[in-house]
Amino acid sequence: MNTNNNKETMFLASAYIPYQNSSFEDIFEPDEALCKGTIFPELYLPLIGTEGFYER
Repeated sequence: MNTNNNKETMFLASAYIPYQNSSFEDIFEPDEALCKGTIFPELYLPLIGTEGFYER
């Protein structure tokens, strides 16, 4: 770790982007993709099981 206070040598952040092994050959039609929020079926993960979650 850099202990001096020189802002030119300090790092703000670093990114990690994992490699995806998917081929992404299948895609949704444009109107369906807009409704689902993604064009790739493999990335479509709907939130399920929330009925009654806020009823306490």
